[in-house]
Amino acid sequence: MTPEPEQSGADEPMHPLRIWRLHQEVSQAQLAEMSGLSQPFISLIENYLNIPLREGLERLREITGLPTDAFIRPKQFLIENPDFLGTDP
Repeated sequence: MTPEPEQSGADEPMHPLRIWRLHQEVSQAQLAEMSGLSQPFISLIENYLNIPLREGLERLREITGLPTDAFIRPKQFLIENPDFLGTDP
């Protein structure tokens, strides 16, 4: 079952990375280990407080299959791609 891009707090939609993680049943700690990034950094991304750049962005793109826009312009990405996981919410 795919989680809906509901609000994640403070009137923000759930970040595409978090939606992907929940859909794949991967924890922040597991994603951090897979990507070589820290779990707190993954949390900052998912809470719209940081944007991955360079190697971090590339690793997350490779692991998740998400496009750059999902990380750089996540809110616009959700508007333009509401069914980005290939299932209706």
